[in-house]
Amino acid sequence: MPLMTHNGHRTHNVMCLVGRASQNQRDGLKAVVSDAVLPLIPAVLEEEDPMPLYALKLLVVLLDTHPTWALHLQRYAQK
Repeated sequence: MPLMTHNGHRTHNVMCLVGRASQNQRDGLKAVVSDAVLPLIPAVLEEEDPMPLYALKLLVVLLDTHPTWALHLQRYAQK
């Protein structure tokens, strides 16, 4: 299933899937994103093309799903 389009339809699909998950599954997904994915974003943005584009697309989906991850990302970007 595609994750995102510019107009947000695929982002909505991801959000619906997350909404159907159990609370334990949502908590697990949040933990994986916070602990494993977000710390890598600043480094991936500095990689050679096309990696920064993929990182930005992933970041848009993540922030659309859980906007407070922006605070986590800001913390990792300052390191």
